[in-house]
Amino acid sequence: MSTGSSGAILEDMADLSDSEAASRCKSGADPEHAAFRTIYERHGPDVFRFLRRLLKERQAAEDALQETFVRLHRGFGGFDPERALRPYVFSVARNVAIDVLRARSKRERTEPLREGAAPGEAPVVEGASRNESKAAVHESLAALAPEHRSILLLRHVHGLKLEEIADGLSCTVRTARNRLRAACVLLGRELKRRGIISEEVAS
Repeated sequence: MSTGSSGAILEDMADLSDSEAASRCKSGADPEHAAFRTIYERHGPDVFRFLRRLLKERQAAEDALQETFVRLHRGFGGFDPERALRPYVFSVARNVAIDVLRARSKRERTEPLREGAAPGEAPVVEGASRNESKAAVHESLAALAPEHRSILLLRHVHGLKLEEIADGLSCTVRTARNRLRAACVLLGRELKRRGIISEEVAS
């Protein structure tokens, strides 16, 4: 196929909705993987930012991004194209990140700490006004389990609705709300420990 023809296919795919692109991936009607590439280009940047905040290390986030879309591509056979794609992609990324963090934790428990190892770059948390507050928020988020940290990022950084979070986690909206509330309580406790909020606000 000529370059001009390939360019026309990519241009056509860019006009597809998520549902249409997912349908083509599922059915195999995706010449040159153009529909899947459109999904990657459409959602990849947000997913990378999500992974970077969770994993803190750029290389780890890049590797996790690739693994996310590998799993996504493999899983399209069982995906319902009528389902919202964005929260589903984030749910796959969340599972990849949790696997990475668990493996990292296991490795850190079994391997001696390398002398002079540089800490990972802290993620940017939007909305903090002072440098000391930003550092405390970073530390508080990092202290949470990946499951709690990820749901806070999905809701308050990436703006997913509760219905979208529930869909991505394959649970009810009520369960998603309860998990988010629990994560907020735990974050509040960590912020209180660092003197950022009062006990009344944290409780």
